[in-house]
Amino acid sequence: MKTLFLFRHAKSSWSNSTLNDHDRPLKKRGLKAAPRMGAVLRDTGLRPDLVLCSTALRAVETWKLAQAELPEGQLIPVTHSADLYHCETAQFIKTLSNVAEPTACVLIVGHNPDLESFVTQLTGETHRLSTAALVRLTLPLDAWSDLTDTTRATIDSIWRPRELK
Repeated sequence: MKTLFLFRHAKSSWSNSTLNDHDRPLKKRGLKAAPRMGAVLRDTGLRPDLVLCSTALRAVETWKLAQAELPEGQLIPVTHSADLYHCETAQFIKTLSNVAEPTACVLIVGHNPDLESFVTQLTGETHRLSTAALVRLTLPLDAWSDLTDTTRATIDSIWRPRELK
């Protein structure tokens, strides 16, 4: 079994119209939500072995703030990939299929509608993923290279910042 977290970037700012989409930073609400989701990982004891993060500034900032909430010394390897910036589900599968073993748990920091589409493809269920939402999936795989477009996952949990106390 493999565990996959899908983490939508926190709320980004549209205040500077001269920035391209890739370079938009987090806004105040996002700066508060990202650490809250890191606290979810910390408080539940859930720790990915690898983080795959979109190169978009808002995704990079989201993970940086979330990771700061993890216990000191729990630095998780991060790979930044432009391939995760507005990608289709086939790209998620390709990226995950290349994850080295024996990695058991991967966290992807990405974007919508991409992440929602990937959840639907993996589970057959439709879920709205608000900004900074975090989904935990279990995949019936022995190796990441076994992941295909017909793999079916189970949703273990969905956390949304506004639903946290």
